[in-house]
Amino acid sequence: MEMINSLLFNYISETMKCVILLVVLSVSFVFGADKYPNVFDDTNIDEILKNDRLVRQYIDCVEDKKPCTKQGQELKARVKDALETGCEKCTDKQKQGAKKVIRHLMKNKPAWWKELNDHLDPDGKYKAKFDAFIKEAEAGV
Repeated sequence: MEMINSLLFNYISETMKCVILLVVLSVSFVFGADKYPNVFDDTNIDEILKNDRLVRQYIDCVEDKKPCTKQGQELKARVKDALETGCEKCTDKQKQGAKKVIRHLMKNKPAWWKELNDHLDPDGKYKAKFDAFIKEAEAGV
């Protein structure tokens, strides 16, 4: 009888481990799905920001002024949602990159920054939601 109890305990224990693992994986998958793909995570943003032509190309893409590269299409597909949500779906690396771009545009290309803001949020509808994110960018956080 003791052997049967031991086998039963081991079976239940192993089954519970599998159930717990599946729950953890399911939760990770569900919450992980709420993040944007890591398309830009390996992009050297500093190199792009050093090149006004490339920066302008991305802005023109987002503003529907010129055709987009593959990365430009990815950016354009997500930038409006990121603005609307205050970058809630951004990974930490994406938030850092976005803040770096914002700081650069605000400091070095304020006319381009205003133009982009006017295009993405002409009525200032998302300004309040995005202000905290911009303040972090200004502060270098």
